[in-house]
Amino acid sequence: MINYHNDAYLKPDNGDKTKNAISHLLTGSNNLAILPEINLKLIQACNKGQKNIHEIAELIKMDPALCLKVIDMYYSGCHGGPKKLDNLESALSIIGLDTINIMVSYSSANSVFDGAVNGCNFDLKLFWRHSLKCAFLAELISKEVPNQSPDEAFLAGILHDAGKLILLASLPNIYSSLFSDKSDQGNIILREKKTIGMDHCYVGYKLIDRWHYHPFMANAVLYHHYPVEKVAAALPLVKILYLANMLAGQDIPEQRDIFSESKSLFGFTRDKLEEYSLYAEIKVNEAAAVFEIEDQTNGHNLAVNNDRVDARVNLANEIRETSLIAYAMQNLLGAKDKASVLKVLRQGFQMLFGNFHIIFFLYDKDENALVGHCSKDDEYFSLINGLRLSVQSDKSMLISCLDAMTPLVSFSSQKKSELTITDAQLIHFAGKEGILCLPILENGGLVGTIALGVERAEYSFLSRRINLLNRFVRQCALALSDVARKESEIKQSKSIQPGQAEILSRKLIHEINNPLSVIKNYLKVLGVKLEDHDIDHDEIRIINDEINRIVKMLRNLSPSSDKEAVTVKEHVNVNALLSDIMKLTKGSLGNEAGINIHLDSDPSIPEIMTEKDNLKQVFMNLIKNAMESMPEGGNIGIKTSRIKVLNINNEELKVADSTRDRIQISVTDDGPGISDEIRSRLFNECVTSKEGHEGLGLSIVRNLINKLNGSIKFESVMKKGTSFIIDLPLSPLD
Repeated sequence: MINYHNDAYLKPDNGDKTKNAISHLLTGSNNLAILPEINLKLIQACNKGQKNIHEIAELIKMDPALCLKVIDMYYSGCHGGPKKLDNLESALSIIGLDTINIMVSYSSANSVFDGAVNGCNFDLKLFWRHSLKCAFLAELISKEVPNQSPDEAFLAGILHDAGKLILLASLPNIYSSLFSDKSDQGNIILREKKTIGMDHCYVGYKLIDRWHYHPFMANAVLYHHYPVEKVAAALPLVKILYLANMLAGQDIPEQRDIFSESKSLFGFTRDKLEEYSLYAEIKVNEAAAVFEIEDQTNGHNLAVNNDRVDARVNLANEIRETSLIAYAMQNLLGAKDKASVLKVLRQGFQMLFGNFHIIFFLYDKDENALVGHCSKDDEYFSLINGLRLSVQSDKSMLISCLDAMTPLVSFSSQKKSELTITDAQLIHFAGKEGILCLPILENGGLVGTIALGVERAEYSFLSRRINLLNRFVRQCALALSDVARKESEIKQSKSIQPGQAEILSRKLIHEINNPLSVIKNYLKVLGVKLEDHDIDHDEIRIINDEINRIVKMLRNLSPSSDKEAVTVKEHVNVNALLSDIMKLTKGSLGNEAGINIHLDSDPSIPEIMTEKDNLKQVFMNLIKNAMESMPEGGNIGIKTSRIKVLNINNEELKVADSTRDRIQISVTDDGPGISDEIRSRLFNECVTSKEGHEGLGLSIVRNLINKLNGSIKFESVMKKGTSFIIDLPLSPLD
């Protein structure tokens, strides 16, 4: 078994252990080293913006580690089945420039801080030159072979030794020791197998093979150090990469006859091979000049741990982890809501730890439950997003890790039966061996839980980076708490929800329009009467009342008012109020429209204690609606009566001509009636059957009647008319 905490490696002795070992090794593909010179150029290109994506793709193409990262992100991040990648530019278009920028910044921090604290055995510059030369040679050779893709050949060349980077990232002490003896750099394959149990060709093959879209490339990487007699019978790309690797010159014994082997593979002459080698060397030197990489063996070397722990190392590691978190989370500054914050956190986690399946379960205080939040690209989005787990009753790992305030992993359960159904389902959804649950807490308060689908090898990898993992979770807690706080403040500060401000404005205009139109028309009538010197002072009083009502409405709806205006109740004679309204509407609107208004009032109705202006507004809206429903003229009947409510066996029975309890007012027209289409929502806002109207009048009527502790209903028959019936409480004066 492999103990990765101290880099001790025991050779696997069976297939299961080999599979587990390679799974451990491939987790290091997220931590590959990149030359700082290349990182610098790439950061500068990224800063130029989206229009520079072609230049960025060309720069990434020149580095094995960057190519591997981008392709791995492409195949890991495309849900629902990615297409085979044709070129890096297509991958960048899908991944996004922001993500690439963060990846480059993250790699830069790794490079800088690793180099500050570690020794140097592996020559990264030499490795880079060899990989790039091999890529140029493979591209050139492929053009001489029918039906071969130069782009795929170049990619195979740049990635052919990627297994070395993975071994170095996963087993830094052990693998770097293979390069400590500078006098013996030949036959690295034998030394790898002897020390580690597998060689870099096999590791690179397994990496490419997991993408499922490049079987020929994976085979080419696997066999690029095989004997020539076996390679000669292989597919073209295997032979192309084999020859390119030989011509590139690294790890090739001097006694081998390269020209003879190349002739047996493709029939190339010595002159052609020398021409190819010269061309590739020139291209590598041009790239080195672009990146400003010095051609010297004592240049920058890959940082490798040396087991020396001192204050400087600890300080550098602390700064390194802080920088990595900052780089991974820099997009949080532009996140405006919970969804965008969660997107950045998922992206940040993948930048720091790899392409894990991650689900957030956030705590809802009102429900005392965890609520699932997963990416819309997730296969089980509809099942998990919005899933609620009670903090009080659910016993799953998601809740238990919050109670214990510590991470929990399903592998720690002795038996599968110890897992709850929820745990088993999450493992199934993730498609992994198990799940890791990380509690998100801030100052002891619940924020939520992160659920990760993990293989055992991946869990081991995360365990080795526990400090960085804890820092990330703390950053999640701060970010999610902050967005929750902002959402709560917005909710509290805005009593008017989005869209309601517009409705309120329209209501205001509507309610001012009604009395103003009445006044305007009535003044015309009054002007006619003044010509005959027949002035009705009662009518002038009505006008003054309407003007006063407008002033009150504007005052009550003033934006400076923090609380809803309180309307004073007063003694109101409903019959007299209706008589005044009838005079207004009949004289100013009814006569001109050919509408007859009849008032049938019950003289026994006493005055009631109510809000006069609101009641007047109700009656005017109903009468005006009735008039507008009859553009060709018609009749409106207004009737008042009082009803008594008797309690008989807990049932209410209305009896006409009673002496107490309630007043009933009906407004009836003989218009077209109300269609079935809008009956069920007649009192809703913005519902109307009249062209050019806002559809607010009846919603206002219902709200005002409710405020007066009354009720309203309607009866309607198509082509025969509509009746609105209002019940109001009767409050005796004595």
